[in-house]
Amino acid sequence: MARTEIPVQVLDWDDEPFPTEKTYQAFNCSTTSDFYVEESYLGEGGKLIFRAVISDSSTDDTLTVKAGDGMRSGMGDIEWTSLTGAAENVVIGPLDTSRFKVQNSSTEKGHLLVDVAGSRLAGTIVAYKLPR
Repeated sequence: MARTEIPVQVLDWDDEPFPTEKTYQAFNCSTTSDFYVEESYLGEGGKLIFRAVISDSSTDDTLTVKAGDGMRSGMGDIEWTSLTGAAENVVIGPLDTSRFKVQNSSTEKGHLLVDVAGSRLAGTIVAYKLPR
């Protein structure tokens, strides 16, 4: 299944925390399983934070930010697992591109990858790029 792009809200120091004007990307494990952040948002310093608003889940559902192949990728993935099996707000980050950015791939080079898995996991996701 092809990956779906995660919308990115670029923040500056004058913004409210977690502004709501950017559209979130909806997901459901039965129809969408993988996401990415476009390379253009990963350069020029700054870090990313993912915010997922989980509307439904079971206790074994996961949201995983995949390790890339850069110099800090040996630290591995970051995985969130639902503990409640219910609606939740999840914030993951800030994320360092030296750990999570894919450097050497013909199809995903420059991207940051996020996978969702489970039986009921559904909700919306957005990324915020923090200012330097």
